[in-house]
Amino acid sequence: MLSLDTSADFNNQPHHAISTTIQLPLDVIHYLIEAIDVHGGDFRADEEDRRSLLAACSLVCRAWNDICRHVIFRKISFKKRFFLISRLCFFRDKARHLTQYVKEADISFENDFNLSVPRIHGWLSECFDRFENLTVLHLVNHEDGYCICYGEVYSGILHLLTNARLREFYLHHWVFQTPDCLLSLLECSCPTTLESLSLKNIKMMVRGSPSIGPAHLEELRNLEVYDYKDIFYGPGQVIVCPNLKTCSVNDWPFPSWIATSRLSKLTLCNVTPSRAIPVFKRAICPFELVIKMTVDPESREYSTWIANCLNSIPAPDHLRQLSLHIRFCISETDPLHFPDYAPLSRVLHRFYKNHKVERIQINVELDFCAVIAWMFSASVGSAEVARLEDAFELSLKEGVLSIEFTIRGYSPGRGEGTFMRSRIERKS
Repeated sequence: MLSLDTSADFNNQPHHAISTTIQLPLDVIHYLIEAIDVHGGDFRADEEDRRSLLAACSLVCRAWNDICRHVIFRKISFKKRFFLISRLCFFRDKARHLTQYVKEADISFENDFNLSVPRIHGWLSECFDRFENLTVLHLVNHEDGYCICYGEVYSGILHLLTNARLREFYLHHWVFQTPDCLLSLLECSCPTTLESLSLKNIKMMVRGSPSIGPAHLEELRNLEVYDYKDIFYGPGQVIVCPNLKTCSVNDWPFPSWIATSRLSKLTLCNVTPSRAIPVFKRAICPFELVIKMTVDPESREYSTWIANCLNSIPAPDHLRQLSLHIRFCISETDPLHFPDYAPLSRVLHRFYKNHKVERIQINVELDFCAVIAWMFSASVGSAEVARLEDAFELSLKEGVLSIEFTIRGYSPGRGEGTFMRSRIERKS
């Protein structure tokens, strides 16, 4: 550690003998390290650049190393076969003490990772057993296929969940033998601490209703359930989550075990104008409704779908905020055909006048990524903003509406990316 010697008479000392070493306050060091890390500040470096910078900072001195160690190992990814094996071996054989710093783990099994090899089973269980301070776990299978969660691998995951105190659990693209296996896994996933749960594309080898009791997740506040019809069949209470506040689904009717009457936020995902209107069989009174929709710009049915969806809510007067995320996929065959916003404007203004909604947020995205002539996206931005302002003029003037407008495109040099972002709201 370096310090500043203020007792030296600098005027009488030769230049090479002057000590100018300085000790930074610990709070300043913490601020610098958090600014580099993606979890803190506005700095967003590339993942490898970020780790290189943090590694360099850790070499300054012991104090910097102590601070950097917590940040470097706070979030660890095991996303590829090589990283999964090498990094687990590192923690198991060389640096067992570092597992205490791992708070978030992203574990992904590739298709070429053979989970049927017997020697893999015990090794995985032993590795997973060491991460006792995990609070966030992403357990994801490769998107091109499904891994069967069975045997010692299943046992290892159970050990991991039992030893940790998870706040967030993401379980994506897995196959379980029976619904009971999944319920047992959820029951072990820290029922006293788990606040967020995401279940996506979960499959069952043996379909049917679970034979064991429901998983009790009393602290669960946020739930994502996608393609849940293949998870649980038949009626009955599958998960007990009485304190649920937000829920995201991409299918309907909703699972009978979701306490919809207490939701403060409901999100409908993967919506298209051709899909059926949600049927709310039970009273649903969300404070906020979010609709995420993908639309062809030539479609005129999307505003009708939104109107019918709003009309199907049993208690629309409980709704205080409405958020629409509408992505228009611009066709390569007709890249100059843009959506008609006027019908949607009439639907939203009528809903606002007839009910007690206080805020409407629209996110409009024009996606040119499939268009080779991506330069179209650069020429239409200001014109499209003017069209939005004109179509929603009345709601904008009344201050109830705000619009986030985005253009995405493809550039040979930059790849896919955002070319324009503009916010439209009432001008004071």
